[in-house]
Amino acid sequence: MANKNHPPANQTPEPTAPSLSRRGFIAGSVVGVAAVTAGCAAAGSASASSGGDSVSVAAASNSAKALSPDMPFDDFRQHLQALEERGLLLRFKRLDQDAYEMTALMYRLVEEHGWTNAPAILAEEVKINGEWIKGPVVANHQGHWHSEAITFGLDPVPNDPTASYRKAIDFLAEKITKGVYPQIEPVRVDNANAPCKEVVLTGDDIDLNRFAFIQSNPADGGRYIDTGSIFTSDPEGGPNFGTYRCQIHGPRLISVNSEPNQTGWKHIMAAKERGEKFAPISIVVGQDPYVWIVSGSRVINRFLSKGPVDELAVAGGLRGKALEVVKSETNDLIIPAHAEIVIEGEVRFDLPPQPEGPFGEMMGYMGPQKADNFTMVVTKVTHRRDPWVLNVFTGATRGYSTAPTTALYNNNLKRLVPQLIEIHSPLHAPALPMFALKKPKRVRA
Repeated sequence: MANKNHPPANQTPEPTAPSLSRRGFIAGSVVGVAAVTAGCAAAGSASASSGGDSVSVAAASNSAKALSPDMPFDDFRQHLQALEERGLLLRFKRLDQDAYEMTALMYRLVEEHGWTNAPAILAEEVKINGEWIKGPVVANHQGHWHSEAITFGLDPVPNDPTASYRKAIDFLAEKITKGVYPQIEPVRVDNANAPCKEVVLTGDDIDLNRFAFIQSNPADGGRYIDTGSIFTSDPEGGPNFGTYRCQIHGPRLISVNSEPNQTGWKHIMAAKERGEKFAPISIVVGQDPYVWIVSGSRVINRFLSKGPVDELAVAGGLRGKALEVVKSETNDLIIPAHAEIVIEGEVRFDLPPQPEGPFGEMMGYMGPQKADNFTMVVTKVTHRRDPWVLNVFTGATRGYSTAPTTALYNNNLKRLVPQLIEIHSPLHAPALPMFALKKPKRVRA
């Protein structure tokens, strides 16, 4: 029997589902219609069914939930609770992802309500490869513009998501000093006080297929951990984390897709060039909203920062309170203590690279399969009891908060362009920023 710590080079990805068109499964999805019928912001509760016993949906009930904790949120769950109290979360008991019900539902909600008005969704169980796997799985938790305000402890403007978004931008603009967000150093806690250490898996007990990581699109190359913050470190650059998708190739084998010149890629390549046998990695899933923002967006002005930046301290600055952090089990990487899942391992340079993809990219089209990618062998997994999983339907939903980057860009660009009123870069139109400028007065000679 092969040692799972040292998987054979010929270990291949799991078989993928037959190809379907996006429009095909949206049009044929009864569950998507049921969710839209249930409504996105009901004050009471409602329910609908897809016609089978596998799916049920209920709109959030303000009266049935305890009051959410005050901002800042300590973890992913508290943030979701705050969304649910405000009718911004749809709960499902079961969604059949073998039939791409969760995908179809999310696409239908976005088509019906738009990129900035669609609610978050939560499935308590998902069907994957014929087996019902306990979640929950969450998507679009920072999609609605009201969530931009909620994340930072602001009351959303009733019936005006755009005003909520501007409210968040104005609040964040006040935090910026000399072109950068404030930093609050994280606080170390011991393992006993770190929820992410409640369950520890080693050896043959590790099987990533048991977690509710899904295949988002019919033509994707397989199941993905597509919201993990990849923690790396470098002797010169210091620690870093960024959101890079990881395809699951086996119980303890994944490929890490950091792109050339991204910091994670630089750290891994530097370790290889130094002659190291592997690069240590910790993948954090189910982050609090502030770590998620720092991980997936450019909220650090590296031109104005002197030397390496502690990104966990920046997350603390956005949060307004220090993050609680803890050391990884198998390496020296410092991670958020309140994460849902932590996957530790090694990017091994003695193993052949893994193929990756295809994958539905942010532009809304399928990206091609890559011939090779970094190979990571998982050595330990720690997680909270009944861990929650976050999934992003790349190219179909907003995915993350944009108010922090917008506030930062507005602040810094106005120094260069005094006529600038504001910049807006919608996620549904990547690489197409829009500028509002003061019209100069015409002066006759």
